[in-house]
Formats: sequence, structure tokens, C-alpha cells
Amino acid sequence: MVLNLWRQTNALGSALTIQSAMGHRDLADQLARMAPPEFAHRANSAYAELTNLIGWLCFDMGDYRSAQHYYDDARTAAHDAQNVELVSYILCTMSQLATWQGKPRVGIDHAVAAAVWAEQTESPKARAYAADVAAQAYAADGQRDKGRATLDHERAIITTIRDEPPASSMWYFYDESFYWSNETEFVLRFRESDAAIAAVDQALTLVDPTNLHARAVNSLYRAEALIQKEAVPEACAIIGEAAGISPVSASARAVQRIDRLRTQIVPWQRTKAVRELDEILATYRLNHKGNGRT
Repeated sequence: MVLNLWRQTNALGSALTIQSAMGHRDLADQLARMAPPEFAHRANSAYAELTNLIGWLCFDMGDYRSAQHYYDDARTAAHDAQNVELVSYILCTMSQLATWQGKPRVGIDHAVAAAVWAEQTESPKARAYAADVAAQAYAADGQRDKGRATLDHERAIITTIRDEPPASSMWYFYDESFYWSNETEFVLRFRESDAAIAAVDQALTLVDPTNLHARAVNSLYRAEALIQKEAVPEACAIIGEAAGISPVSASARAVQRIDRLRTQIVPWQRTKAVRELDEILATYRLNHKGNGRT
């Protein structure tokens, strides 16, 4: 069910997934409380993974306080389950939350802790993901060299990962396309627009076509790189198309990213491309505020 809920999120958005996730978490909580000793660790792991998912859904919808609450609860349950790999994974999500909120040094703290736990597992994806979130936190803190070294470490780990179905649903998202997406975000922070376009093109080639959330995020990265190159009409077309994708309309983080991109094109706001984009965004925001689903 965790894997199905993640796929539902990527196709329909967080707001349409969170109620189902809450229901399954309540069931997992009851099972964990009733489980006999020989099944306690497995039951607590299930509860922790569902709780972490809800934390991410809250994060995506812009409810950072609730996201932190559920992440903390998930981490405690994962420790109770003695599931070291899951502990590392949850710490990575906590690092992302802190970095997004403008607290990259807190993000670095969580990423370093995630790497320590990851080294105690046999999972290369756990080690790669810990390196990934650390690189983004270092970049957000302006530590380019440390971020680049950590991202290169992640790339080296990826070459050792076999192309096979993930052993756990928590790693359903982690593949080479995920790495290239984060490579794009990293170089964009330092205005390396040509490198960003090359990286995001790799990501878009590799990403699962059914993962609308990932495709939309990567499209917005490409738009940002084009804005840096002052190719505004092309960027506006991409932003307008991404705005109509359902996971974007339900994601506060995506809305914030679009708002940031719109701010970057203020110098061109009298052009036809920007005026047409504003018409699209006006409709998009009306639908987003009025759907009543959140």
C-alpha cells in the first residue's frame, strides 16, 4: 500500500492522497500495538514508513510544522523497529525539509546523521540518498566545493547499483533520473545554465513517464535554466504547461517554485510570452485555491 500511495501522489498530487494515507497509518498503528513480539519490528517499520509518507505529503502541501511532527514520529518508530535503513531514509527527508525552509545547516546535520546510519546497512541507495541530500544542503549553504564532492560521491555509488526492482518500497523513486534531477538543482544554484540543461535533459529522458510530479519538477528546472540564458518565451511555455499538471496544482512547493520563476522574469513582463503566461497562471491559481480538497 505504501508503494501504491506514492504512485497515487505522483499521478494525482498530495492533497488527493493524504486521507488514504492517514487511514492506512491508523490501521498500521493498531496492528503495531497488537503485534506479538516476533512481528513487532515489522509492524513498527510499516507504521514508520506510512508516517514518513504523511510527513512528505504535508511537506509538499506547505504544512511544514505538521511535516516535522510526522517525520519525528516516523524516526522514533523506525528506531523502535531497529530498522537502520529506514532511520537513514527518514533523516534524509528531514534534511530536505530543513534545507527547503532555509535552514541548510540543520539540513547538513540530518544528512550527516543519515550517512552514519546508512554505512551500517547493505543498501547502496541509502548511502547515495544521504550523499544527495547532503549535497543539496551544502549548496544551499554556499559550500559549493563540499557539495560537488558529495554529489560526485553519490554518482560513484550509483554506478554500483544494479538495474533491478527495489528491495523496499521506500526506494521506488531512487534511480539514475533522480540523480540527474538533483544534479540539475545543484548547478542551477550556481547559475551554470548550460550544465543544468544537459543534466535535466538526462533526467527527463530517464524519468518514469507515469511520474507526473517528477516530470513537472524537472520541467520547471529546465525553465529556470532557460531564464538564466534569457530565453524567456521558451521558459514561459514550459512553465505554463507544467502549471496544468495535477500534482503541481496540489503542491505548495511547486506553486512556490513557479512564483519564484515568475519573479525572475519581471524584466520581461510586458512581452507577449509573459502576458500569456500570466493568463494561464491566473486560471491555475483560481483552480488551486478553489478545489476544496486540501
